[in-house]
Amino acid sequence: MNRVEAKFKGVTYVRYLKFWAEQITDPALREEVLRGFTAAPDYFWTKGYYHAEAPADEKESQGMVRRTAKGCYYAKSLAEAWSLTEHLDVILAAALLHDCVKFGLEERPVVSKFHGPFTADWIEEGLGVGMSSGMRDALEVIRKHDGIAFHGMESKMNPLDKFSPYDWLALIVHSADMVASRTVTVFRW
Repeated sequence: MNRVEAKFKGVTYVRYLKFWAEQITDPALREEVLRGFTAAPDYFWTKGYYHAEAPADEKESQGMVRRTAKGCYYAKSLAEAWSLTEHLDVILAAALLHDCVKFGLEERPVVSKFHGPFTADWIEEGLGVGMSSGMRDALEVIRKHDGIAFHGMESKMNPLDKFSPYDWLALIVHSADMVASRTVTVFRW
């Protein structure tokens, strides 16, 4: 995490992301997450998160980073509750990276509520062909995580017993993200 810490020395909450990145047991996937962070636009590290229901602390500077860390906490909790901890590396990678280009790039703006496919494509372009299978799985989760919210589960994923594994993992990341965006959580790591 040193290069991420070096690039974003003044980002108070970078230690929270470091904590969650270190929970990824697959070294190749962990390294790819760190590369994604290093390439993330500066706004990810500095911008507040402006959502009508967002807690005040997220509307401040570095709110996106703080919200991402909270989302990881809730994603891990949901994975444990639903007995999906065997997929925890993929869940954490997706939770960590899913908002890193939420508002697009200067040269390629994006509508933030449909940022999943854009983010996954951006990460895929940056990492190239040597990507780990864990990152390929995380990208599928990132692609799907916002579709659940804006297209409705019943419209394309019903009945629940026909969910693909990616749908379940995307549901965890989406649910954790929604809870994180509406709650105040005090972290003491």
